[in-house]
Amino acid sequence: MDQAPPPNTLSRLLFVSTSTHTLGHISDLEVFRSAARHNNSNNIPGVILRGETWFCQVLEGETARLEATWDRISQDPRHACAWHWWQHGVRQRLFSNWHTEHWGISPQIEKLFIDMIMSESIVAADKIILVRAFA
Repeated sequence: MDQAPPPNTLSRLLFVSTSTHTLGHISDLEVFRSAARHNNSNNIPGVILRGETWFCQVLEGETARLEATWDRISQDPRHACAWHWWQHGVRQRLFSNWHTEHWGISPQIEKLFIDMIMSESIVAADKIILVRAFA
């Protein structure tokens, strides 16, 4: 069994969740605002991508803060059926100047994007790079 990393280790968290509302619902704005407020105050930069029926988010920061954030997100009723992946022992931030940016994914590439993110043959680190490329 793997040991958990020290709580101050830099890590990344990637998650995909099914939205309980359709794209453009007022709750989207609430998700973006609460994410920005919480993440900025906890030094957790990252990005949120919004598809027609899902959210995809990458966060990076101290492991303990990310774990607490994940606990909060996983209890949020605006997210359902959440999947998540961890990348521990990160040496350098990819999102250091990103303040919980949020972007939409065009319908033309949405299926390709989500299929790649959900693929079991792509490791977490590569999925995170993919999210950054689409943002």
